[in-house]
Amino acid sequence: MKDNDSIALLYFNEAYRIAKAAQDDGGMADASYYMGITTYSVSYSIGLRYAMESMKLYEQLNAKNPEVAVKGRAKCLQLISTIYRRQGKWKESIQLSRQAMLPLPPSKDSSGQLGLIYFSIGSAYSNLQLTDSAEDRKSVV
Repeated sequence: MKDNDSIALLYFNEAYRIAKAAQDDGGMADASYYMGITTYSVSYSIGLRYAMESMKLYEQLNAKNPEVAVKGRAKCLQLISTIYRRQGKWKESIQLSRQAMLPLPPSKDSSGQLGLIYFSIGSAYSNLQLTDSAEDRKSVV
């Protein structure tokens, strides 16, 4: 199956429009997040804009639904980290991924978010030619 980013963007934009009409901040945040995922491979700046908008919307949810807000913010931080990693901003990527990891309990992640975080951190460390903590532990064992 082939991805079709243009069609996906249309659907996510429609989802955003519907959520906005319903005053559904969570739906708007989700739609913005997915528009960020859909667009960053074509334009980092547009992907970042959607990620930042989504993070703002998730933060507004904090009073109503703190669990959704925290997880949503972590997703946005990781999306921004991914974009920074693609731009070669390795240190910034590591910092954002570590922030994204904080609210996620390692044993209960069924979303794959931690896998993305670990990949980003490992990739950034590799590009910086630094040993990460996993490599340090190998030598101790």
